[in-house]
Amino acid sequence: MNELFKLIDDRIKKYDDHTTLKSVPCKVLSIDDEYYTVSLIENNATYKVLNRSGARVEVGDNVSLYYHGDIINSNNAYIGAVIYRPDNSESPIPELDIIYGDSYTGDLSNHDGVMFTLYVMCEQQTNCLFLYSVNANSSTQGEITLSIYVDGEEYPFSNTTTIVANGKATPALNLPLVLNEGVHEVWVVGSGIGVITGMNGCLMGHGIKSPFVETLSNDYDYTALNTYIKIDRYNNTDILNPITIDSIDNKPVTNLGSESFENLDVKQVYISDGVEVIE
Repeated sequence: MNELFKLIDDRIKKYDDHTTLKSVPCKVLSIDDEYYTVSLIENNATYKVLNRSGARVEVGDNVSLYYHGDIINSNNAYIGAVIYRPDNSESPIPELDIIYGDSYTGDLSNHDGVMFTLYVMCEQQTNCLFLYSVNANSSTQGEITLSIYVDGEEYPFSNTTTIVANGKATPALNLPLVLNEGVHEVWVVGSGIGVITGMNGCLMGHGIKSPFVETLSNDYDYTALNTYIKIDRYNNTDILNPITIDSIDNKPVTNLGSESFENLDVKQVYISDGVEVIE
């Protein structure tokens, strides 16, 4: 029996060694498109890897190389963090930009499961880090699955958390994303059982900013994305006669915010055909 236990322990240890995430310091030697050639500080061994740190990396930077298992290769290793950039660099490490999104609470069946939305504009292809944390509870036992969508496409990763009856769960995630130049939408969609009582999320990176430009008027408040308009709030009922507006400055109104008709004395509203999202 002891030999059986020893065999199980050895296999568990072997599995843990294979799956444990490790890191070693290295230096960036060259950059070829999206691949970075790095040299280990301890033995000068070189590897060609991707940058998943969420930061801009340059030749000469000292970085942390993350990898699984005992052997480093280009398939299981990546740049996970920037440690140091020389003082004489022509482009010192810039301040990190942070974009926050909008979160929604309530039962997972609400909002078609969309729990979080974020819009970001990238000045160039950018390595970003997306983070979120969620508070949830449930009266019955089950699972909560959180999926990430970027520009309408489901990211090949989901986070599933078990929640016990009358219990709470706090799923969280840090996920590196590579976003091309332009405007992007990031969603978190939830499925399963439970009630979301709170959620926080943000995107960190260099050279990113909010694409929204808020405009206020006597008739309505709105924010403009690159190609469409979101109405945040109508300020009087006259503009709703007989239907919600369908365009502003030659851009279609496709989104209505959750407070679009708040504090207005209206009994019914006709929504224009171009509206695609009502929060």
